[in-house]
Amino acid sequence: MSSGYMDPIVEKVIDEYKERSEFGMEKYGVPMTRTDIDLLGWLQHLKEEMMDATIYIERIQEELHTTRDKKISSLYHSKTNDDLPHTQESHLPPNGGG
Repeated sequence: MSSGYMDPIVEKVIDEYKERSEFGMEKYGVPMTRTDIDLLGWLQHLKEEMMDATIYIERIQEELHTTRDKKISSLYHSKTNDDLPHTQESHLPPNGGG
């Protein structure tokens, strides 16, 4: 029983699959139902795609770490000494209290 409503995110993904399929047909000229590749060949294709995916993940992680580190550094260096917590020694007179 379908209400006719489709989640916009799901709709977007379906549209991207359709575009990807059209691109593949234009580039390779054969559908995914092709039979010139055996199961081991398909597994090799999948393995290579997953290897590419891990490279993309690493690239994104490095950028996120760099961005986070820059933000932390910027926040730390933007604080003035008055903003930093005072230690007990910072309340002593200049001569050390003695």
